[in-house]
Amino acid sequence: LEILEEWPEVDDIVVPIGGGGLISGIAVAADESARTSVIGVEVEASAPFTHSMKAGRIVEIDVKPTLADGLAGNLDPDTPTFDIVRRLVRRILLVTERQLEDAIRGIAAEERLIAEAAGAAGVAAIIAGMDVRGRNVAVVLSGANIDLEKFRKIV
Repeated sequence: LEILEEWPEVDDIVVPIGGGGLISGIAVAADESARTSVIGVEVEASAPFTHSMKAGRIVEIDVKPTLADGLAGNLDPDTPTFDIVRRLVRRILLVTERQLEDAIRGIAAEERLIAEAAGAAGVAAIIAGMDVRGRNVAVVLSGANIDLEKFRKIV
């Protein structure tokens, strides 16, 4: 809601997807705006929404190790977030581990912020080439819980 209140001209809100709670809440709020769409971002190593959307139902996936541990894992078979995301999220993009590292580095260098990989997934999508030309895009940066030694190695 805060994004929409502060910036009613926003066209897209880019949101990391883990279990789907954060993006579901944002998508429900953004659904009130005719101009704003929500775009989700998952990591290639763990993309349960992407695979489930293709299947038309929640499916179990093989979860691989990822820097974005906050986005890793399968969906609960009874989660209400799947239907919300299916109805209200315009599309879901996938990012790689390298793109997550680039995003963490870029956020540290440009914004002087520490971001965990899960939280930086939206920025990773932009860095990876999401077309934002001519659009007002907000990116949700949702966490700073990263091991400092891991952070030092990345930056």
